Amino acid sequence: MNKTDHIDELHKLIDIYEAARQRKEALDKLYKEKKAEIEEVLNTAKARILELMNQHDLKTLSLSNGVRVERVTKLTPRVVDWDAFLRFVDQHKAFDLLQRRVAQRNTLDFMREKDIVPPGIDVLSEYVLRVSKKKGD
Repeated sequence: MNKTDHIDELHKLIDIYEAARQRKEALDKLYKEKKAEIEEVLNTAKARILELMNQHDLKTLSLSNGVRVERVTKLTPRVVDWDAFLRFVDQHKAFDLLQRRVAQRNTLDFMREKDIVPPGIDVLSEYVLRVSKKKGD
């Protein structure tokens, strides 16, 4: 095959790709809409179930169809004073209280602005496809 044949093949593949991407976007939109409707029903029912179970001090409820509902207490730690918390973590060597991940966008922005790579950071570089379409087409 010569370059012209490859260019023709690329054009055809890109057309196929674009058509499939548009079909996927339409399905994604429909899925999100339907999922939001279902989540609204679930959230409304869940809130009312919890309200009634609280009102009657019910901890569990089992139905004849095998469904069991349990009212439990969920605890979620959240940081209200990062300086105090980080001092505590350091003082007690409790680094397992932290998650190990880097804010990708902020780190890349920092590296571009300062023109340095922070110690311990490795940047993975890979080719990916980015397909776009002019607005209005």
